[in-house]
Amino acid sequence: MYHTTFPEFRLWGLEGHNDVLDLPATELGRILLVTEGQLVAHCGTDDCELSRGQSVWLPAGDEVKVTGQGRGFLASAGVGDS
Repeated sequence: MYHTTFPEFRLWGLEGHNDVLDLPATELGRILLVTEGQLVAHCGTDDCELSRGQSVWLPAGDEVKVTGQGRGFLASAGVGDS
């Protein structure tokens, strides 16, 4: 996680190497932005294929699995996080 001086914001770096990254469900929505390569966000029965420069909104309450080979960032509101 990248620490900011603003508690309202959280940012995590993701790196996929053809493995599965589990993103547990949260009470807040999140944004996944791909900065390198290709990642696929698997949310329920929906798959969202993302290439460099593309992003997707991950709704609150959804558990997401990310696969593929690439790098990206996951951004979320941080209010209420400890």
